Amino acid sequence: MPNTYGIQSDLFHINKLIIFLIILITISGCKDNSVTGNQNVEGATTVTANNATEQDKEIHEDMNQVIDHSLNRRTIINPAAVEIGQSIGGLTVLELDTSGTGTDLQVNDITFSGELTLTGAYEWDDTGDGFGYIITLDEEMMERIPLFEDFADERTLILGNTEEAAELLSSSSGKATFVLANYSIGYRQIMISADLVKVME
Repeated sequence: MPNTYGIQSDLFHINKLIIFLIILITISGCKDNSVTGNQNVEGATTVTANNATEQDKEIHEDMNQVIDHSLNRRTIINPAAVEIGQSIGGLTVLELDTSGTGTDLQVNDITFSGELTLTGAYEWDDTGDGFGYIITLDEEMMERIPLFEDFADERTLILGNTEEAAELLSSSSGKATFVLANYSIGYRQIMISADLVKVME
C-alpha cells in the first residue's frame, strides 16, 4: 500500500515551492516595472522641461521685440473706437469727421483740443497747398502725439496758422521747441497739422 502521507507531504512542499517561485517572479516583475515607470516619468519631465525651455526662449524673444518696440512708443488711434470727448495721449477729441460704417469706416479728420510741446526743425516750403511752415519732429517727440497705425512714423507736421507762425518764427528755417494747439490728423491728409501758439526760447 503506498505511503499516502508521504505523497501528500511531498505535494505540500512542491506547492509551497511553486507559490514561492510565483511570489518571487511577481516581485521581480514589479521592480522592473517600477524602474521602467521611473524612467518614463523622468523622460516625460525632461521633455516637458525642454518644451518649457523652448517656450521661455519664445517668450524671451517676444519680450525683446516688445522692449525694442518700446524705444519707439506710439499712441495709436483706433478708428473704430474714437469718439468726441475721448482722451487720447493727453489730448481730447474736439472734432471728428468720418465716412462709411463698420469695416468701411474711415476717419477723414480728427481735431484735438489741448496743447503739445514738441521739438523739431522747421522750414518755409511748399506744403502741397501753397507755401507755409513745415516742422520735422525729432524722433523722441513721436511718442507724444496720437497717430494712425498706417503712418505711425510720420514726423512731418504743417503749421496751419501760416500768418501767425510767420510772426512767431524769426527765420525761414531753423530748430526750435514749439507749443502747438488744434492738433489734427486724418486719412484725408498726408501730413498732420497744428497751429503754432508760441516758440519756446
